[in-house]
Amino acid sequence: MGWFDKHKPDATKTAEEQSKAEMDALLEGFSAKVEEKIAPLRDTVTKLQTDWDTIKTEATKTPPTDTRPRDENGNVRELTPEEKQRNTQQATLGVAILTNARLTEREVLDELSSDWHSLIPEIRGIFASTPVETKALPNYPQYCRNCVDLVIAREARKGGLRRRETGEFFLEDKSTTTSREDGVLSDPALTWRQETASGTRVWTPEEQLRKLGIDPKEFVERQKRDAN
Repeated sequence: MGWFDKHKPDATKTAEEQSKAEMDALLEGFSAKVEEKIAPLRDTVTKLQTDWDTIKTEATKTPPTDTRPRDENGNVRELTPEEKQRNTQQATLGVAILTNARLTEREVLDELSSDWHSLIPEIRGIFASTPVETKALPNYPQYCRNCVDLVIAREARKGGLRRRETGEFFLEDKSTTTSREDGVLSDPALTWRQETASGTRVWTPEEQLRKLGIDPKEFVERQKRDAN
């Protein structure tokens, strides 16, 4: 069947409708032909772009540091028996440290009551990011317990736990939180945790403002004025 047979005039359509149908069919056929012609070119361009991105990524990679031992002339040399033995001992020591650390971490997590089991993934994340040097310290069990206490304390604070000037802790009614003098700064969600090599540093909203050179009291007063 030819194109004219396929698109011969339809007696049920007006001349205008028939003309539009023929134009649409012609445009459809033309678009299909164009797509057929440019598809290989587009695929080639896409492949070239992918290849270029790969080459660019490889070219901009930071070369790894060459730690191989060298002689006095700067040439790579073989390890001495003493150096090989030292490397083996260090590797063995590292495995022992990590193994003991995992046992310690498991023991500390087992001490948690079922009320805090939802916090275990976060606590494990802290343990995983702890440097090996810290894991090797004799007080690592106490470090792990301090991490647990920190996570629990933060959750308690988010839940409304507050401390009076007398040192007593109490659970504050969240409905009254926004009426406190410090207003928005009392929101525990505004605290910021910073992971450092020595542990986790918790920044209160007040500390964050002071770090930015802003007086917390002036900030609260400005918030009150803006709200009114």
